[in-house]
Amino acid sequence: MGAGVPIKAGIKFVKAGLDDVFDYAGEAIDALGNKIGALPDANAVPTTPKPTATELRRQANIDRFGYDPNDMPDVPVRTPTDDPGFESYLEQVNPNFKRIAAEDRPNLMMGDMYGMLPRNSEVIRSENGVTFHRAPNGDHYATAFNPDVGEEDVVGYITNRGDGTELAVTQEMQGQGIGGELQYMFRQENPNAATGGLTEAGERSLQRTYDRLSEEGAVPAMPTLKVDNPGGDWLQSKLKRAREAREGARPNTYQSTLGSGEGVTGYFREPLALNPNMLADIPGSLGEELYRPDQRKIDSLRQSIAEDGYDDMMGTILVEVREDGVPFVVEGNHRIIEGIESGRPTIPVEIKYLRGAEDVDGPLSPTALGVPR
Repeated sequence: MGAGVPIKAGIKFVKAGLDDVFDYAGEAIDALGNKIGALPDANAVPTTPKPTATELRRQANIDRFGYDPNDMPDVPVRTPTDDPGFESYLEQVNPNFKRIAAEDRPNLMMGDMYGMLPRNSEVIRSENGVTFHRAPNGDHYATAFNPDVGEEDVVGYITNRGDGTELAVTQEMQGQGIGGELQYMFRQENPNAATGGLTEAGERSLQRTYDRLSEEGAVPAMPTLKVDNPGGDWLQSKLKRAREAREGARPNTYQSTLGSGEGVTGYFREPLALNPNMLADIPGSLGEELYRPDQRKIDSLRQSIAEDGYDDMMGTILVEVREDGVPFVVEGNHRIIEGIESGRPTIPVEIKYLRGAEDVDGPLSPTALGVPR
């Protein structure tokens, strides 16, 4: 300690080189004796600040999804069109109106698709320097002269990925209607193919395609749902009788699954044209999913179709939806399998809603099918 600095023995000391003075109790004081805080504990273990609720939610999202949705760019909220027919069609080919941000689409340039045109592709037509082709597998391509390679080159395509379609046009050729024409030609053959998601511009293009196909009768008109549900005691009696029938029924019988066919409260005036894959996991009313497919029935069905063609009336699938929203295939279990294996884009399906099922969420509810109530 330097001379001239008063010290109270055992109480204060001066830290060399600093103006602060500390007392033995661990409280820091300045040179004038004012307390300025606690003396740091050299033996203390550093503590990590407790995360906030927002930080915890963000980490939970990253652990679950691999990213935090709040970090993703905002996607504009979709505004429904004033065309109920298109809204119904859009719900079928783009379930839940899945939106893709424009910046997430590939940005392709001339030359990026070089060599993509499959051999034996059929020329559909040529106009304004662009030639449209159909590949043997049903995909469609557009070609135009590429000065960088000195020959025709692919400048656009649309292909069916099974769970969605992929449509792309090179940046230099955009704005010339190539994408819309590719989509139109593809959907003439596959009107109900899933999109896998759409950008805002892609949805507008699809609506133009829908309008063209509607004029040609290539897409079915929006189905009309007929509802006749008196409710009250009438409905309660139907529910009770169905419940009682199920309670005493043998397994894998109509009574055990649906109870009874009484109390149809909703139905469509015409059969719906549905993709058979939509029905792949729907159980049979007699438990047919336990043993289908029966190869003998499939072979017989295919032979009949080969000889007489596919009869929409004779081939209509009958599905009844129970009051809890669970559907069952009553007729046509093997026709569904044939449709899936043959790659049919749609098959005719008659749907009946039992005992108020039209107002219950389910895989084949009117809402799920895009039909307004």
